[in-house]
Amino acid sequence: MSDTPTDHDAEFDPFGNFLVESAPYRALAYRFWSTFFLGRDTPEWRARSGDVVRVTAALLADDPEEDPLADVDAPTLARAFATLFYGVGEETVPLTTSAWTGAERLTAGRATDRARAVYRAHGLEVKGEDENLPEDHLGIALAFLADLAEQAADGKDPGEEAKLLRHEREFLEEFVLSWWKGAVAQIRSRADARPVLPVFAAFTAYLRGVVSVFDEFGGNLGDRP
Repeated sequence: MSDTPTDHDAEFDPFGNFLVESAPYRALAYRFWSTFFLGRDTPEWRARSGDVVRVTAALLADDPEEDPLADVDAPTLARAFATLFYGVGEETVPLTTSAWTGAERLTAGRATDRARAVYRAHGLEVKGEDENLPEDHLGIALAFLADLAEQAADGKDPGEEAKLLRHEREFLEEFVLSWWKGAVAQIRSRADARPVLPVFAAFTAYLRGVVSVFDEFGGNLGDRP
């Protein structure tokens, strides 16, 4: 990591750059959180929780926190998820960028169209059991971020790696960071969310870790061509 260039005009060097080294682990964590926000609680998903806690700790250069699922069983999580996001509670917390950033606060809006265009530019589209969700839904956005991180990890060309990492940073900002702070504040204010607040705290910590790594190592990725 000591050889990583810090000059914004320097050519991106993938070798020894923690952004590249941590890409497969970011992909694992993005995928884990995508599964969560798509409402799927399986034993296989829960088994990855400890790994994701360790990934977050590595990104933050800190000691691992407690497993956020340790005291949250499947019925508790399902009940909280339904009241928060599925319209079972008094007020639904939306999970799309459009709902938080669009002037009309619609579940699907301009950000949905924008996300769809980005996916298509990468040769992707939403299919299967998620195809009825808006493309800017958090669960889908995180799955796309996982794809970008996986491609960066598999890349051989430094220029292509830099482009993929730049796209990851920009997509994260536009479709997650731009509104998650407001969403998690609303979640924290809800009494029905208290049993699962450690889960949302863990996701917020992961985002903070990703941002910190991009801030430290991504200064020379350049701008979108």
